[in-house]
Amino acid sequence: MRLFHILRFSLKQLSNRVKTVSCLFLLVWLNACAVYSQQAEPALLNDIAYSSVLELPIVAPTEVIVYGSADTQEVWYYQANPNAYFKGVVVLIHGGCWLSQFTIEHTQALSNALSEQGYAIWNIEYRSTGNGGEWPVALDDIRAGIAQLAVQKSNTLDLSKINLVGHSAGGHLAMLAAANPEGLGLPPISKLTTIALAPIVDIQAYSLGTNSCQSATAKFMQGSADERAAEYQQASVLNYQFENSSTYVLVGGNDKIVASEYSMHPDAQHIIVADAGHFDWIHPGTAAFKQLSLVLAK
Repeated sequence: MRLFHILRFSLKQLSNRVKTVSCLFLLVWLNACAVYSQQAEPALLNDIAYSSVLELPIVAPTEVIVYGSADTQEVWYYQANPNAYFKGVVVLIHGGCWLSQFTIEHTQALSNALSEQGYAIWNIEYRSTGNGGEWPVALDDIRAGIAQLAVQKSNTLDLSKINLVGHSAGGHLAMLAAANPEGLGLPPISKLTTIALAPIVDIQAYSLGTNSCQSATAKFMQGSADERAAEYQQASVLNYQFENSSTYVLVGGNDKIVASEYSMHPDAQHIIVADAGHFDWIHPGTAAFKQLSLVLAK
């Protein structure tokens, strides 16, 4: 009987030691996970400079597709990451104050990041101010570039979910294109969601400002709002209606190029990233890009 009590006591002590060691191991493991998590997830950036976007590493497009005779009438296609779950198509329209010196190249990093997430990227280059793309030619090019998506990829790509994403002046053109979805040549099965990033919605009011992008508006429109009133009416996103459930406007609280007052539309769902600047939307390391990813995933 004494031997039984000794054995029971010994087993109890052993059990307590095992529990203690297990708890210590668990604490060490949790601490290691926390350290790894901090290392793996760097702090998100806010209010970054345009130069920071240009410094990002890039991967060349999978394919370049020509949709017109002009040098800039082409699409840069990025295949979706084959190791990721396919999430749909992103038709991307870059900004740059409608000026020809700002080209598709500054959205390569954005294209790379979204393709890694599982999106097929249809990034459209187009004629702009200085190379024959003054109003309404740039919009005509965007529509033609979108129409080529079905022509080129209907047999090889799932076109049931298409996200039309435009930044700044590209957001202006994206929303105008989305205002007449039937004219884009997309398959009837396509569900189109429009995501405008710091878009120029009220082009008349925007043209009255004095920053460099606002001053470029008259060059794009080939005159002031007083001189070309009818053309400004056609080019104003405010004069078109949209489906609220599939139209998003994302703006930054620190945007000094396109302030939020020029981006709002009564039909759109608005999301504000308080500390974001104008170029945060096209930089994959920012809080704004994280918000864009969340909207795309809806």
